[in-house]
Amino acid sequence: MTLDRSIRFWSLLGFDVVERDDGYLVLQADGVELHFAHDQQTQDQPTHAQTSSPGRVFVHVRDATSLWKRLRDAETIDIGPITAQEHGLREFALTDPDGNHIRIGSPTDDR
Repeated sequence: MTLDRSIRFWSLLGFDVVERDDGYLVLQADGVELHFAHDQQTQDQPTHAQTSSPGRVFVHVRDATSLWKRLRDAETIDIGPITAQEHGLREFALTDPDGNHIRIGSPTDDR
């Protein structure tokens, strides 16, 4: 993970940098804060402790359909289709440059 790459990606989703220190980043949009920490390799940690795998996250937004349309029209992010789920949310999924699987959703209009 590089923090600059995270900033570029999440700014497309409307997030702004509110804090950035060496190895730490805070982004914010509409009252939602995302915190990113870049693990620094240290001499006292074994190499296997440095490995990490992509994560999964769900971001609840006010209007998933509008965000999906904006991202689709920008043609800068490969996103999946937006669908209404049985559990009452309209969702779509994408993968960030670091391989993290991100689902974004909001309540369906009929709930």
